[in-house]
Amino acid sequence: MLALPEGGAGVVVLYEDGHLLEFAAAHPAELERALAGLTTVTVDDEAGTVATLIDESQARAAASIAIDPALEAGLALIKLRIGVGRDRRGEVVSGGLFVRTWALQHLVRALRGRLLDPDEPLRDILEPTRRLERVLPGPAAALAEAVAQPVEPAARALFALMRRELEPGWPEFPSRAADVIAARFGW
Repeated sequence: MLALPEGGAGVVVLYEDGHLLEFAAAHPAELERALAGLTTVTVDDEAGTVATLIDESQARAAASIAIDPALEAGLALIKLRIGVGRDRRGEVVSGGLFVRTWALQHLVRALRGRLLDPDEPLRDILEPTRRLERVLPGPAAALAEAVAQPVEPAARALFALMRRELEPGWPEFPSRAADVIAARFGW
């Protein structure tokens, strides 16, 4: 019914019965670099996702190195800084994109990397927001509430969540950067 290009080498197809399939093609070397050895077959239906690991040892190794929580927390702060700056200049759409998409994705990766076991079976390293409500229900609810707000209140709520959930007892948290952002915006 509908087939559209997606990404550099992908196609997404919506069928008449509502099924959605995503396809991608790549040279084996490209695929190996992109997925760091992760090979899965995933079926997503209304009951949840069933994933079959074809090469479990490579998948586990890729998953364990896929998230650097300190890097992700730092990137989330940077995206919040950019988003609020743009919003305050009147660039609401662009600011919202940085806060509700880029900062959110980095924050979710930081939460998963810091709060969950690397071998957690519902982990999706390619799309970390998936299944979040099942594995981190409290933070997931707070994230959903945060991003439903206008840009700056959303950013401030994400910022507060970061500090509440990640900072205590974690010396790698970028506290100084968080302090600088809070001072810049008067938070």
